[in-house]
Amino acid sequence: MLCQTWLDKMAQFLLSGKYQIRKAVKLNKKYFVKLTNKQRQHLEKLISSGIAPARTITRAHILLKSDCSPDGPDWTYARTSEAFNVTDVTISKICKRFVESGFEAAHYRKKPDREYKRRSCCWCLGSIYWLKSK
Repeated sequence: MLCQTWLDKMAQFLLSGKYQIRKAVKLNKKYFVKLTNKQRQHLEKLISSGIAPARTITRAHILLKSDCSPDGPDWTYARTSEAFNVTDVTISKICKRFVESGFEAAHYRKKPDREYKRRSCCWCLGSIYWLKSK
């Protein structure tokens, strides 16, 4: 009986039209990636070796497909996001880092801007004291 009541309430809610369906937002290309031949060869070598982390290889794929130089394919964000299973925002951020920070910053992980304080935990200190006492 409880399930039927819940279903009735859900049906009433859906029919009332008081909800919104989120739609995917399409981004226009804002940052244009122009790779040199040397950069393109480096990315292709990185991809073909398969030794780098998956995130780095994915970023290399995105940079290669977003390349709008005469030798590049110049894919749209939508096409690239479908091909590599990432969001348009991810592609936009990678292209932004390439344009603003350069080639190396775009395909490697960003270092944190702040410094983290190291906390000493009590069990570490306790074990050290225990070892010293023996």
